[in-house]
Amino acid sequence: MLKYLVLLAAATLLHGQNLDAIAVYAFHDASIAVSKRGRIQCVLELERLFEVRYFYSSQDSEERFQSDWLQALHVVRDRCECEDGDCPTKFEY
Repeated sequence: MLKYLVLLAAATLLHGQNLDAIAVYAFHDASIAVSKRGRIQCVLELERLFEVRYFYSSQDSEERFQSDWLQALHVVRDRCECEDGDCPTKFEY
């Protein structure tokens, strides 16, 4: 989670407190984080979704890569719970 705090904090410092952002990390321990107004709202670790410890997004197959990430993004969209009820649908970063 530290990698998200650094990425999202940097974006907030550069662009102000009202920043909505999504952070994607596609390597060892791949994951997605969403922030709303500079506060982390949810984090999805892909190893939990795909039940593969230390999940690494396969770059051997473009189709598999796209399929994995599309599925993960759909899970974030459908299951993320944000403060005040509404999650961001558009991101500055």
